[in-house]
Amino acid sequence: MNRRTHVVRVGATVAALAALAGCAQQNGGASAAPSASQPAASASSGSGASGAVFGTADTSLGKVLTDSHGFTLYRFDPDTPTSSACTGECAALWPPVTGMPSAASGITLPGKLSTISRPDGSMQAVYDGHPAYRYAQDRAPGQTNGEGVLGTWHVIKPDAGAAAGPSTTSAPSAAATTGSGSTSLY
Repeated sequence: MNRRTHVVRVGATVAALAALAGCAQQNGGASAAPSASQPAASASSGSGASGAVFGTADTSLGKVLTDSHGFTLYRFDPDTPTSSACTGECAALWPPVTGMPSAASGITLPGKLSTISRPDGSMQAVYDGHPAYRYAQDRAPGQTNGEGVLGTWHVIKPDAGAAAGPSTTSAPSAAATTGSGSTSLY
């Protein structure tokens, strides 16, 4: 491993630990307030102000729900059908998809489309009882780098709906394979 690669991996590890601390804090029920330097979660959610457009894509994990740009959508185990447990720093890494969801033209989704009100007052798109999120570490459409992160983040499978199961690993995993074939905490 050359020095540049080592520096990049150390930097990614530090960023990962900071973000994981934010998500861990969310799991404990505390809510970190977004800082002024954090962008609005909806800015990178892949949804417009009027609504979120859901599609599907075939990935190595099977068919997954996507946003209007083809990015994989995820669910968070601590969420309920009526509330999001991912706010503050967690929402910076896992931007909520905002707006009333609808199926993309020519796509039939068997799950129920709805919204919930987030603590900041925005409306988050929900698919079959699962508030929907993007993963900031997915850099291209079709990537599924967020599957299994902390053992609590999972792709949303359009045909599985509320029965969408957890990661196939038995132990929580913070590692996911990136599109480049390397391994990181995201």
